[in-house]
Amino acid sequence: MAAKILVLVLCSALVGAPLVAQNDRQGPTIKEQVILIPADALVEVKLKDKRKFRGRMGAVNDEFFVVRNDKAPDEKIAFADVKSVNPKEKGMSTGLKVGLGALAGAGALILTLLIIVLVHSD
Repeated sequence: MAAKILVLVLCSALVGAPLVAQNDRQGPTIKEQVILIPADALVEVKLKDKRKFRGRMGAVNDEFFVVRNDKAPDEKIAFADVKSVNPKEKGMSTGLKVGLGALAGAGALILTLLIIVLVHSD
């Protein structure tokens, strides 16, 4: 019985710890979001002054990034001016893929621990 309680406590700690750490931050910064977007991906950028830009992701440096558009000149956009940036390609984002992988790994670890404890408790 004590082994089962120990497993439950360990599982709670493993699952709960990452959730607490994630809630401490407000989320990724605009710069972190932009860095994760692959070059040439279709994006929509909303600025704090209500303007919008749509185009392909271009060069990125420490202070700004470039949005390319065939119908308009390239736009250099400072990170400080950006309200949001959203990839418009279909499919899962890199963050979602990483999150799902982490959940799958944590689930496998918890299941393995559970099986080990249940086999050895009998």
